[in-house]
Amino acid sequence: MHQKLGILLKGLNDEELKREFVHPEYGKIYTIKETIGVYAWHSDHHLVHIMQAITGKGKYN
Repeated sequence: MHQKLGILLKGLNDEELKREFVHPEYGKIYTIKETIGVYAWHSDHHLVHIMQAITGKGKYN
């Protein structure tokens, strides 16, 4: 799914990246470009959690 989404998003031009939508949960207006940045950060954040779990640095004692 991530690979297909990446292909789709890389195909957007500058005008398409400026398109806006209202986030259904927050009611805030976002551009597609902003959303891509948040999605990338969020994915990296989850990856760090996974890496911490694998190395045992994220476990509770």
